[in-house]
Amino acid sequence: MKAMILAAGATPDESHTPWVLRKLGDRPIIDYVLELAAPLVAQSDMLIVIDEASNAVAQYLGPAYHYVVQAEPQGTGAAVLAAQSALVDYQGAVLILYGDTALLQPSSIRGLVTRHRLKKAALTLLTAETEQSLPYGRVLRKRDGQIAEIVEAAQASLAEQEVRELNIGAYVVESTALWPVLQRVVAAAKAMSDTQGLAHFTAIVKELAHSHAPIASYQALDQDELLGINTPDDLTQAADILQKRQLQPKRVEEQNIIRFGTGGWRALIGEGFTLDNVRRLCQALANEVVRQNREPDGVVIGYDRRFLSDVSAQVAAEVFAGNNIPVKFQQGDTPTPLITYATAKEAAAYGLIFTASHNPPQWNGLKVFATDGSLPLDEETRAIENEANG
Repeated sequence: MKAMILAAGATPDESHTPWVLRKLGDRPIIDYVLELAAPLVAQSDMLIVIDEASNAVAQYLGPAYHYVVQAEPQGTGAAVLAAQSALVDYQGAVLILYGDTALLQPSSIRGLVTRHRLKKAALTLLTAETEQSLPYGRVLRKRDGQIAEIVEAAQASLAEQEVRELNIGAYVVESTALWPVLQRVVAAAKAMSDTQGLAHFTAIVKELAHSHAPIASYQALDQDELLGINTPDDLTQAADILQKRQLQPKRVEEQNIIRFGTGGWRALIGEGFTLDNVRRLCQALANEVVRQNREPDGVVIGYDRRFLSDVSAQVAAEVFAGNNIPVKFQQGDTPTPLITYATAKEAAAYGLIFTASHNPPQWNGLKVFATDGSLPLDEETRAIENEANG
């Protein structure tokens, strides 16, 4: 995989320091973005797109990265297209990040890349559903749920502005699908007087949808990730968010190993049984649903009266929904046999119930059922464990 960081662009004040080099906490903004890509892409496979006034970015980052200069500020589409010559012989996936998206979580980027690979998509978008009023592109879908286009906030109609699924600004795209479409988009923008020659990268979504190329999405669930750092006020707010994250307890690795026992996963509340581990385990289950192309079958989720069971069930539902997997959520405490029955009756991909059964009150856990209501085979649970712990 290759990665591209879009680091060109105007500074929102009179300072001569490139915006991505402004300090967020004790480090430049771009450092956080590079850390998002680092676990997935080697430095030698990262391209940094800068403008002619941003030599300071290259001087700061040094020679370990490749640099591409966007000669004229003609929009994000033109910025990506400027890198074509550097990738002309490459065929594969490209992770594209904006240089000011420092608040994205590593788990969201991993989920985006995993989703792209599982769906064998031409393009995969990072999206989020929110009630916040943000100047981001609206994700428009067809009746069957497939992505049709992204309409930028400035061009959105009143009805489109009511759409709550927003484009967050992180992408994985196959190079073979990217360049022909992007060339057309940039050429069309230059020819249209009302665009001032600016080509939005997101315009490729509509073009790819028209050609029936597979387009996927992955939803970010942390609302703090949605903040783009575009102004000094944003920078102040982002610093507060980072400080809040740093104050959260750090994971203890031994307590985060997920192991299935008889009938499911059990752990001490607050130690092994945490919402973070619930998310990891449910993401592994969601990946298996996607691999089997069983998203339309959905999952059944319930919970008992044990402490954190209801909250854990809600978190699990969010993970599956973020993977575009429908959830049949059982409201109120539910007996385990009812989830078994509902899973088989609905022919759901999985049934889940958060319960510790007869374990002491300081424990909680998750039981997982296959489509017919039976327990998954040992080799299935081992594969899920390995993916969750990987």
